[in-house]
Amino acid sequence: ARKIEFLQYAWALVVPSVIEGWGIVVVEANACGTPAIAYDVPGLRRAISPGKNGMLVRDFDDLVSCSITLLQDGYLRHRLEQGALASATAFNWDKSSERMLDVLKKSCANEPFTLSRGGESWQLLAREQNSRADGVSEQPLLVESHKP
Repeated sequence: ARKIEFLQYAWALVVPSVIEGWGIVVVEANACGTPAIAYDVPGLRRAISPGKNGMLVRDFDDLVSCSITLLQDGYLRHRLEQGALASATAFNWDKSSERMLDVLKKSCANEPFTLSRGGESWQLLAREQNSRADGVSEQPLLVESHKP
């Protein structure tokens, strides 16, 4: 709760990391309407669209310069705040879980099992040969309930 409060009141999130696997903190800040300033490294490059929801920098001097510019330029800050909110909507658990399920289904295509989703639950189903017209039935192999 405090993290969200801090991100909501911040004018910018400055990420001084030069190695980042994925910029989840940028997405969190953007969801609070806070643009980010970060190094132009792979993990952060995927989370920041320069000029839309934040700024990417090459070196420390650039980091300082962009930070000062964002603090002094109210119009730029407002534009990036609006872009941050818009960018954050592209990231949500429902979309992520659907994409992951699609990947899993494709990887199961030639396996003796398949994945199925019914409402809030996912099922791993065993495919078995039988006497039905298509010759295949699906029986529950493992049932796991998850809220995406």
